[in-house]
Amino acid sequence: MLGCGPKPEPAPVRPPVSAAPPQARVAPSPEPAPTRPPPPPEPGAAAPTPSSTAPHPGEPANPGELAGITERYFERVGSTPQNWQDLIRNKVLRSVPVGRNGKPLDYMQFRDWEANRGKK
Repeated sequence: MLGCGPKPEPAPVRPPVSAAPPQARVAPSPEPAPTRPPPPPEPGAAAPTPSSTAPHPGEPANPGELAGITERYFERVGSTPQNWQDLIRNKVLRSVPVGRNGKPLDYMQFRDWEANRGKK
């Protein structure tokens, strides 16, 4: 009968040889050293104003586009808007405006910005 005799032992299989040695585990690096504070301003230099250092989070990307929207809403409805949807529903705006960071503007932050933009 065929195949009933002793079977030859298979040749041992060797693992493939890698060109690069195995990488050792690296311990996580320690916390980076704190950065140095900015140098003090030069004598006689004007101090930066808050609006030049960082915009208000409620400042729209295009402030002129939103000038007077709460007043227009009040004229149409007789009350102040509570959110962007109120302004969109009453056709004062087409969509939620975008802030300077490119994300949808938060309505409450916009109201704060609008209320305080003339006060400095």
